[in-house]
Amino acid sequence: MGWYNLGSALLRLPHVEEHEIRAGAHLLASFVPDARGVLLVTDAHLARAADLSAWSLEALGGGRHLLRAKDLAPWLADQQVDPDVMARARADFGEMVMTRAVLGG
Repeated sequence: MGWYNLGSALLRLPHVEEHEIRAGAHLLASFVPDARGVLLVTDAHLARAADLSAWSLEALGGGRHLLRAKDLAPWLADQQVDPDVMARARADFGEMVMTRAVLGG
């Protein structure tokens, strides 16, 4: 499932709506719509992160990185990720997570 399928996803975005992501698609090079257990990110994303010490980061070359939780079990255990896990991940990701303010709204 891609970011553009978020309107029908089980994991709703708390900060922005799916149509806002589409309208701000040019910002995806520096922001992620929300925290996830595994993401492909760029140097620009990482510059906005708060604390990724609980995450594994693998350089892929060309300024791209594979970012994944060191413990993926909470992300894969159920269709809905535990709210505490999501809150910690969002705090870790910091300003990397897209908000309405980023979108100009």
